[in-house]
Amino acid sequence: MGTFERIFDTLYCLVFNTIYIALIPFMIWGFFTQHDVYQKKYSKGTWPEREEARVQAMIKKVLKEDSLKKSHPVQKREAPLPPQIHNPEDNNFSIPLQQLLEGNHGRFL
Repeated sequence: MGTFERIFDTLYCLVFNTIYIALIPFMIWGFFTQHDVYQKKYSKGTWPEREEARVQAMIKKVLKEDSLKKSHPVQKREAPLPPQIHNPEDNNFSIPLQQLLEGNHGRFL
């Protein structure tokens, strides 16, 4: 067996194994992936079927909201408001400068 035949046999085995072991499973996976995409895209119902499904979903939503309203009654009275911090009659906004600066903060160096 010559050198060329040994090289050819080695390359043939590598190419054969690469094609049949690695590429064919990817081709099968790609086929099924594209088939799923096609099914999702084109397996929608007719317009009346989709409209009926939309109406049924809306009815279920309204019934669920009604049952929630019946099970949780609305509060009769609102919660009391927090106390007012600002007094509307108080217009005296003057603050003594010493209290505002509190020490050496306003002193020039």
